[in-house]
Amino acid sequence: RELSTLALRGRDIFDAVSLMPGVVDTSDGRDAPGPTSIANIYIAGGRTDQKNMTVDGVTNLDTGSNNTIHSMPSMDSVAELKVLSSNYAAEYGRNSGGTITVITKGGRRQFHGSGNWYYRHEDLNANEFFANVAGRQKTPYRYNIAGYTIGGPVLINKINPDHSRLFFFFSQEYQH
Repeated sequence: RELSTLALRGRDIFDAVSLMPGVVDTSDGRDAPGPTSIANIYIAGGRTDQKNMTVDGVTNLDTGSNNTIHSMPSMDSVAELKVLSSNYAAEYGRNSGGTITVITKGGRRQFHGSGNWYYRHEDLNANEFFANVAGRQKTPYRYNIAGYTIGGPVLINKINPDHSRLFFFFSQEYQH
């Protein structure tokens, strides 16, 4: 619940990671999530190529460069987000600089879903006081992110007759 109510600029989960203790984010802004979002994250003083990211236990880091990720989980699909910086179990021992673990949501016995649209444009904002006095235009600041989620039981009576064993969850975001 806390992760879904955080006001994060650009809907990037690495913005939430940078709020955790022992994590330093050197990016100049996170306007939209992307494959290079992990590059500016430093965990417990480790170098940029010494960290790992897993999604549901599977490494999501491009092992060729160690600075990009294969896929970015949407904010609405993340159930749990942890940063392991030291003294963690051997299963997380791929890199010495820390591990970011993401656990995604799953379906439930009832159907649930959501839809969202995050839109930002400088025409919707007031100009800053000193920029008005100097006669400068508003700084361009735009993003347009729409998304949805849907989850519930799989309705195949032979496989899941009482709808209590097999579930699905799907999440998608569109960045314009």
